[in-house]
Amino acid sequence: MPFNVQIRQNPEYRGGSSKPRYFLHVDLSPLLPRPMVSWLEVFWRPNPGHHTLKEVYWVEVAGRRLEKGNLPALRQAVPEVLTGMGGFGTFPYYYLTYPQGEPLPVYHSEGKLRLRMNGSELSGYEIGEVWQRVGDGLLGKKFIGSREELEVHLLLWQDLSLYPMALALKGGRYLIPLFQGEGQEILYDVIGLPTRFLRPRDAFPLRREVAQSLVAARSLSSPYELGMEGVLPQVWQDLEGGASRTGFCLYYPTERSRMEMPVYEVDGDFFALGTERKHRLYFGATPEELVPLVAKELSRERRLSSSALLSIERQKGR
Repeated sequence: MPFNVQIRQNPEYRGGSSKPRYFLHVDLSPLLPRPMVSWLEVFWRPNPGHHTLKEVYWVEVAGRRLEKGNLPALRQAVPEVLTGMGGFGTFPYYYLTYPQGEPLPVYHSEGKLRLRMNGSELSGYEIGEVWQRVGDGLLGKKFIGSREELEVHLLLWQDLSLYPMALALKGGRYLIPLFQGEGQEILYDVIGLPTRFLRPRDAFPLRREVAQSLVAARSLSSPYELGMEGVLPQVWQDLEGGASRTGFCLYYPTERSRMEMPVYEVDGDFFALGTERKHRLYFGATPEELVPLVAKELSRERRLSSSALLSIERQKGR
């Protein structure tokens, strides 16, 4: 497929710097319904240990490094990679990844999200729906041990970079991922709308906004059904800075210890913090109302055998 690729020098590059030495200006229009140009950063390094390949040029495309021994060869190779990325007449919108598995590109085509898996097509209207169905299939084949091993990444066409999930808004059948951008930035991307670039603690008012819209659409019965999960540690650090400890904690017994879930307040909402591999936030109108809501979720996750085992206490000295 003919993709027009032009080489541009980076005027800010200085020898030995970490900045890209060149840019590839790539016209993506052959696989998109509207004009779109991507700027790919081209990095360079000497390769003195090789007897013929004295230097290396490389770009990253959708999380994969493409390396060549000279700039013309790299420019020629990029259209081949872009052609291989195409499916359903377009570029991927998301990628699903899991340990020891090939990334699964997810395309938005004809009003649906579509992907091919094990020789068949799978589709859905929302990434949460697709994530759940793919996770069911991988769990059934024992390719993953838990659904959390299946991760969602956003592909931004402007730089063809993959952005990992920073956290997800989760409630009922809905999973709405937010993605880790540059630095502390997080990205809220809804198909058909401009991407919103937010600070991590903006996730609190965003959660309320999304929850209220789902309640208005009768997709959730309460805004507190929508929580946060899969929160990266560095994102939680920023979220914690925008919340206040209440002095309350939820407790439940485990085989070896007593699990503690501190309760926070933010802008009139309360949440209990669960810490596994990543952080999870359970929301409620008051600390006391968190108890039945969290007990229900922990029981569903098979981490609590009886809702009566969950209690709330005020910590000493608070």
